[in-house]
Amino acid sequence: MENLRIFLLFSIIVSILFFAGCVADKAPPGPKVEIKNLEELENKKLEQKNLEQYQENKTEPAAVVDECKQHKNVLEQDECYLKQALEKNDQKICKKIYSIENLDKCLVNFANQNPKICSELNSPILREKCFEEAAYRTNDTNYCLKLQDEKKLKCLKDLSPPCTFEKDEFSTNLCYAKLYNDLKYCKNDDNCILKYAIEKNSAQACEKIDEQQLAIKSACYALTKGELQECKKANLTAIIDRCYEIVAYSKSDKNICLYITPGTVYSDNCIKKFAIETKDFGFCSRTEPEINRDRCYRDYSIARGEWNVCEKIYSSLIKLECYYKTALENMDLDACNQLNYQARMNCLNNVLNSNKTLPNLEICSKIRGDDRENWMDKCYLKYALEQKDIAACNYIKERTKNKECVDALS
Repeated sequence: MENLRIFLLFSIIVSILFFAGCVADKAPPGPKVEIKNLEELENKKLEQKNLEQYQENKTEPAAVVDECKQHKNVLEQDECYLKQALEKNDQKICKKIYSIENLDKCLVNFANQNPKICSELNSPILREKCFEEAAYRTNDTNYCLKLQDEKKLKCLKDLSPPCTFEKDEFSTNLCYAKLYNDLKYCKNDDNCILKYAIEKNSAQACEKIDEQQLAIKSACYALTKGELQECKKANLTAIIDRCYEIVAYSKSDKNICLYITPGTVYSDNCIKKFAIETKDFGFCSRTEPEINRDRCYRDYSIARGEWNVCEKIYSSLIKLECYYKTALENMDLDACNQLNYQARMNCLNNVLNSNKTLPNLEICSKIRGDDRENWMDKCYLKYALEQKDIAACNYIKERTKNKECVDALS
């Protein structure tokens, strides 16, 4: 019995040890893997697979073919780019054009959209035309400033407010008076009122002229009513003559000068003015007396630079003055040749020492007289220094003056 108990106890102990060993041999349980992480892993694998497949199958994009480059001739290429630029409305294509002329032809088509393109044009003529059109199209005077001389002034006048560019106060006042049909802008200036009345053909405006200015008032009525006889209503010869003079100037009619009393300052001034303006020195012959006629010829010669008219003068003193002043005012050395020795030297000396510039190099060759070469050298020296033309120094024969000329311009 005792032996049986020992056997059972031994069997229990062996069994316990056996099961404990089996449990110890098992691996401990790992962390639970979530399904979400598995999906991400599968997605990444799929992405990697797709990328590898793309890299295997991808090909380089086809190169863009420039159709215009297919033309061997540069001019044909230019025409092609010009056509493309216009069809695609793309200014940048113009830059591919080789010819400057064709480049301008291309760019000018885009100037309407962008006036700044005007400055990119190579041709001065096209560039100025482009800016001019831009100025009027955009009403922007800044583009007027890009123009030259007369075109610039006209553009600024056209696009600026009225009366902005009048030459003086008188013209500005008259401009505003006409613009607003209001004589108050003349500020009681009788000549302004006269001009206003003439341009508006308003005899009523003549009433605003001061009664003390009877010649102007009479001329105003004569001009607005179209009746020259209005001048005679003054009943005073001087006022009538002055009235005729005003009407003659306003109508640019030299024949009205002949209504003026001969020998008066009004007659002399009127005849001389129209003789010069119409380049008709023969009109001076209507002046009386003879001395006034001589003065008319003299003033005509000086104003028009026609020294041959001096020959018609009777008075020797006025004739001398005519040649001398015509030479000096017009830098015409040929006029000096008409004088005697001493007077001619004085004339040449004053002309060649004048601050005025000589008109051309050929004028020097017109000098006459025994001392011709000396005066010609002085003339060539003056011209060379004025024009900074060292080549003109070669005409100077006297060595000292020639060296002076060359040294000054070297």
